[in-house]
Amino acid sequence: TGRAAPSPQAAMVLHVLASAATWLVGWLVLVRCLPAEAKRAEPTVDGRAWLLSALPLLLAGGMRLINIRTDIIMLGILADTAEAGIYNAATRGSQFVLFILLSVNAVLAPAIAHLHADGQHRRLQRVLTLATRATLGLSIPVAAAMILLREPFLAMFGPGFTAGATPLAILCAGRCALTGVAFAGLVLVMTGHEWDAAIGTAAGAAANILGNAILIPPYGATGAAIATAVSSVAMNAALGCLVWRRLKLDTTFLGLGGGRR
Repeated sequence: TGRAAPSPQAAMVLHVLASAATWLVGWLVLVRCLPAEAKRAEPTVDGRAWLLSALPLLLAGGMRLINIRTDIIMLGILADTAEAGIYNAATRGSQFVLFILLSVNAVLAPAIAHLHADGQHRRLQRVLTLATRATLGLSIPVAAAMILLREPFLAMFGPGFTAGATPLAILCAGRCALTGVAFAGLVLVMTGHEWDAAIGTAAGAAANILGNAILIPPYGATGAAIATAVSSVAMNAALGCLVWRRLKLDTTFLGLGGGRR
């Protein structure tokens, strides 16, 4: 076409503008839909309690960010930047598998807090099982489609990106398996066990770093995909064990728990 490709600076400006527009739309919707009772309610501040909850959430958020970028950064350091760029495109494709999970997260979080506060643990178990099975069931065809169409998808990024087909398939399979055990961290946070979630997430980040350090040198991007997929599923399985220990809730798609008595 003869048109110049947009510069990185222009892309960043567009990203910031899109984020600002999203925030504005969200704020307008909140103002319009917020119940009148909430607008009239007197605000209460409990700084110490909020701080005690914010610290583990900050730690968990930081560890989660490390988990997201560890494979790409370590691949660029231990392999080369070209391979890291191809792998980054593969990670973008695998994120389609998580769209349903992220959508369910937003709806499930307040339900978990409400049912736990009311002591309805048997009902909470049913809700978790239904949400996990639905998320897994809907994610399987998305993952399958991405695996089957991985080469055409990567080809859209340019020549040479189809080399990331194998890492993309591994990441999609790992993210699909993740949806079968994915709500454990959310349950811990929404039931007052923030430190358990933070410690478990930190352990998962450490395992991710170790796995990448071991597998990237011999296997490159494929090793990074294996380490990331396995560590993410293992971390959520470990968080699920903590949920079982604290609440006797099963956060897997099996739904074998009955809730704390």
